[in-house]
Amino acid sequence: VDNEGLTLYLEQPKVFDVVYCGSNRDGLDIEIKRIADLGLTVALIGSFEKIEHHNITYFGRKLPSEVKEIITQCKYGFNYTPDIFPFNIQDSTKVIEYCAYGLGVITNSYQWINKFEQERGAKFLRLENINTKEDIEAFSFVVPDVSDLYWDDLISKTGLIEKIRGL
Repeated sequence: VDNEGLTLYLEQPKVFDVVYCGSNRDGLDIEIKRIADLGLTVALIGSFEKIEHHNITYFGRKLPSEVKEIITQCKYGFNYTPDIFPFNIQDSTKVIEYCAYGLGVITNSYQWINKFEQERGAKFLRLENINTKEDIEAFSFVVPDVSDLYWDDLISKTGLIEKIRGL
């Protein structure tokens, strides 16, 4: 996501409250239903069993351009990662993408997310602190700047392109 993507997000009307992009994980369906039961609309993107609920829209697997279109229609990004090795130490590309679009992040607590939040000066809402819809709407999300993590910049810093061109 670049500045154009962020501008697109900010200008896009919000159709959904929460988006979850990813795969199925133990306990995910319970947390997604809990959020939907609070009256929040949820967009689910990915390959997992459909969760039936009147506030949940299931999109299934989508191309990156289609995912971008859906994310820009959401207010908050939902992250749910098991707090077990190796999942709890791996970077969450999806959290970084949510941040790049300026979405407030709702997440469970685990090693990588806690470190990322602290290092970046972010403020994410923990699942265990959500009991009502108002808990989410009133939360003061702080979305960190992740512009230094854009793929083009990361690849450029490796010098790989220059090495390939030199061949």
